[in-house]
Amino acid sequence: MRPNPGPGEWLEEDGSAYASSPAVEGPEPISRAVRAGPMDVAADLGATFAAAGLPVPPLPSSLRSALVRRDDWLWATREIDQLEMYVFRKYPGEAFKHEVADYLAISHAGHGANSYSINYHLVLGPLALFTQVGWGGLYMDNAEAVAEMTAQFAGIAALLPLAEARAATWDGTGRLLVLESTFRFAAACQWFHPGGSSSMRFQDPVGMPAPVFDLAVRELEGGPGAGRD
Repeated sequence: MRPNPGPGEWLEEDGSAYASSPAVEGPEPISRAVRAGPMDVAADLGATFAAAGLPVPPLPSSLRSALVRRDDWLWATREIDQLEMYVFRKYPGEAFKHEVADYLAISHAGHGANSYSINYHLVLGPLALFTQVGWGGLYMDNAEAVAEMTAQFAGIAALLPLAEARAATWDGTGRLLVLESTFRFAAACQWFHPGGSSSMRFQDPVGMPAPVFDLAVRELEGGPGAGRD
């Protein structure tokens, strides 16, 4: 069952938000196992995910200390709209069309009774990564979602050391867009120049020649000259 519109209906290249976004409703947030202080935000994030029976998201070492718990189920190194992370078009579009400083944001957000997702956004050097898995809805198969999340976080973990290593010498020109939403049946892996004339190319993950994270590892290892412009 597709809980949301297809890719062409939800992601716009200019990063513009919906004219109106639904209010966050539905289940109450799961009680936090840790109340975060200045030094234990990463521990708070891990404890919250573990208490919910979820795998813990991997964190880049270079941004870990800047992470702030900004709301229930929202950790980020910058100000960010939790619901727009769920909508999954404003922030991919922002990175594609503008020069965005490095940041990390992780959230659980959604609306209604059955439309929720775990969202992971990371802009780090040459990498612009946006992922989500549907989880927490009243009628969702949350066991399946945990399996998808585990695979997604493993893919992210494989990318982090490559992105951090290349960030040190990155010239600021080209970035690799890596996008996967199992919730919205969409994926992308392409090099782009922020603010350039290229367009996002995304498709159903089933139709990709290889899993999106495998493609991304190859691209980060090879660089823009080895991939697609």
